[in-house]
Amino acid sequence: MQRVTQPRPARRLNHAFKYLYRHTYNATIHTADPTTYLQHCGGYTTQQIVQMNQSFPPLLTLSVQHQLHPKMEFLRHTLGISDPSQANLPPYYWGARLEKVLAPRHAFLMHHRLPHGPELFQANGTLFLDFMMHARNAKSFAALCQRWQQQYTTMQAQFTHQQVEAFDALFGRGLMAAARNEWNNNYYNNSTTWALQHNAPTAAQLIDLLYQHGANLHERDYQGATLLHWASGTGYSEGVVTLIRLGLSVQNAAARDGATPLHWAAAGTTAREFGTGGHADVCEYLIQQIPEQQQLAYVNQCTKDGNSPLMWASWSGTLKTVKLLASYGAQAQNVTNRNGCTVAHWAASGGNVDVCRYLHEVLQVDFSTSNHGGNTPLTHAVAFGRSEIVKWLSSIRVTDGGENETAALELAKSFVQWQEGDARRTKILQLLDSSNTRDEGQR
Repeated sequence: MQRVTQPRPARRLNHAFKYLYRHTYNATIHTADPTTYLQHCGGYTTQQIVQMNQSFPPLLTLSVQHQLHPKMEFLRHTLGISDPSQANLPPYYWGARLEKVLAPRHAFLMHHRLPHGPELFQANGTLFLDFMMHARNAKSFAALCQRWQQQYTTMQAQFTHQQVEAFDALFGRGLMAAARNEWNNNYYNNSTTWALQHNAPTAAQLIDLLYQHGANLHERDYQGATLLHWASGTGYSEGVVTLIRLGLSVQNAAARDGATPLHWAAAGTTAREFGTGGHADVCEYLIQQIPEQQQLAYVNQCTKDGNSPLMWASWSGTLKTVKLLASYGAQAQNVTNRNGCTVAHWAASGGNVDVCRYLHEVLQVDFSTSNHGGNTPLTHAVAFGRSEIVKWLSSIRVTDGGENETAALELAKSFVQWQEGDARRTKILQLLDSSNTRDEGQR
């Protein structure tokens, strides 16, 4: 075992999706010290900065990149303050926690239609001072919301600290969780579950709120997939519509493999598993966002390895999605990836007989073609333990053929030896044995 001089850093794979206004940072800002930054980006005079530093001594020790700049952007773009130097800001604002306190609490106000944004700075900013005074404590903030509701709205909702904390938990999970619509999964804590039952925002609403509070819509995960890939893959239609409305393109390919959101919608995914079943409604919506004359090319756009959306849909085994792609002109014949695998190889590996039958009988896909390694759809079905596919291929008299006519049988025997006692492997071997015996008897 190799020794290391210090602990390896944890891989916080999706942590970047939780940051606010970090993506607007640039090299020019990086060279600025706090005083210079406040002067040039905030419009503050030297005297104002000195006075603020006297009231809040840590001010000039704060990081421009991680503290001052995100909060300046929050003032301008979320709160709508064009000239921060003229706003009645308490100096300790610059030291407040943006992701943990300011942003989620302000988003709570927006979601419940309480005073927010520029409204907080009317009447010499008294509401903003009130907000800053109560935002840090959930109970105090809930009481503030209750008071503001009575003073400024006609609503009669009941605000509690549990509701505030639960909203914080949802907001704090960031854009990735919202795009994947994880709200409906079962790995939340009690406060989050409670929130879902008490006027919490939908995942799509939270995407909007996070975007308005500085989350980076164009952030990609560690494999180069966009938020639209995830929303499409999980079949979250409302999220797909929201992300496209906010500016994401259906044609953006994943950096690692070149897959489009259509590929992901065709395959289906969860946070933990890929290829869970396609989403025909999302596929159609994505295709409809493309100009009609470009739709055929989009439907047949392949990954870097040469895999088409139809291949992934056939593998994931959702017949409705396969039919939908075919109706838009997805090519099923004479299309191979870099390994020489066809749609038939993918479908046989996936194991859905109805999909295989549709490809063979309606789209005239050949299920006897070998890939570059000499493997046929039959050997793929054997390798992945798809006994129903082996049975169906035997029924339509598809074999390995040529020099490798016994390859599937030998592979099945090997699997039985490797996985002794596996009923599925034994069944596949029996099917191939009986098929070979029948064929020999007919010669």
